[in-house]
Amino acid sequence: MKAIGFNIGQRGDICMNTVVARQFKIQFPNSHLTLGIGPQYADMIQLFNQHQSIDDTHVYKSYDRWPSQEDIFYLKNKKFDIVFPGLPQHTSDRWWQQYHQTEEACLMNGLEKPINKECNLNKYFETGYIKKYIAFAPFAGFYNKNNTKTLTLENAQRIVDLVLKLGYAVIQLGGIDEPKLQNTVFLNSDYFNSVRLMLSCEFLIHTDTGIGWIASAYKFPCIGLYSNYYYSKSYVKNIQPINNNAIYIDNFNVNDIDLEEIRIAIKNLK
Repeated sequence: MKAIGFNIGQRGDICMNTVVARQFKIQFPNSHLTLGIGPQYADMIQLFNQHQSIDDTHVYKSYDRWPSQEDIFYLKNKKFDIVFPGLPQHTSDRWWQQYHQTEEACLMNGLEKPINKECNLNKYFETGYIKKYIAFAPFAGFYNKNNTKTLTLENAQRIVDLVLKLGYAVIQLGGIDEPKLQNTVFLNSDYFNSVRLMLSCEFLIHTDTGIGWIASAYKFPCIGLYSNYYYSKSYVKNIQPINNNAIYIDNFNVNDIDLEEIRIAIKNLK
């Protein structure tokens, strides 16, 4: 049986597809699975090479209007037995009160709830080791600068200053449209090489961004900063990656997280 799936974007959702792919293979062990993703995320495709649950990868021609006529031609030409929706719908408006996000990803695709909720990626490539450097991804959803999960420029800089005082240098990760923080190294690289650079650091500090999911899929040490405004204190854990090497801190607004909490987390992460 040939199948292609699953969610074609955003970056964190694409990473969660590794849980969906694993569950699909558990239910259909003799199948051939192609991972399909949207064109604006083509720079992620190398991350899924040599993945134990993914047999092939494909970059679609469309995203918002998926599938385009070119995509339909490809799907018909490949004669897939199952084509999972590229933009699947949630099981309910308040799914996060019942399920972890990776569980929901499986249920959205009509699969059973997974026992293992951890994302996983295969580190088949080499990375260096940059001693006393940390990676920092501060600006979640920068297109909407007023949401509660986005650090202000001032608070992001305060975190950088704290990390510098603790003896680390900082590599800032993010898009070219994001502001550059002072006294950080900012490299405008493709996504795959940004991930390789991150994995060369001591640890990652991130907000509610896709790179946090990617890092956790490698079980990389992380400090995640989250807003619990929408999900509440009780359920925010359901939208956080499962990573035994991560420490998560949340508050109503991510900007309300105290620097002392971050300092303690850095100390405890070492």
